[in-house]
Amino acid sequence: EKTVNNTSFDTDKRSTADGMQNLFSTKQFIATAYLLREIFAMTGPLSRILQSVNIDFGKALNLLDSALEQLHELRDNPQKIINSV
Repeated sequence: EKTVNNTSFDTDKRSTADGMQNLFSTKQFIATAYLLREIFAMTGPLSRILQSVNIDFGKALNLLDSALEQLHELRDNPQKIINSV
C-alpha cells in the first residue's frame, strides 16, 4: 500500500504493487495461503527431524504416519478449511 501511494517509485513498480495487493486480497489467495499454512504445520516437524544430523528413524516414522493421517483428514474434510477461512 505504501508503494502504491508513494510517488517516488516509478509507475511500473507502483502498478506491480497495486496488482499484487489486489491479488493478495482475493478469497482464492487467502484460502490457498491458509491451506498451505495447515499443510506446513502438519509436515514441519517431520521435515525438521528428517534434516537433523542425528536422525531417530523410529520417531521419524511416527511423525510420517501422523502427518499422513492429518493430511488424509484434511483431504477428506475440505469444509474444515473453508469454515476456517
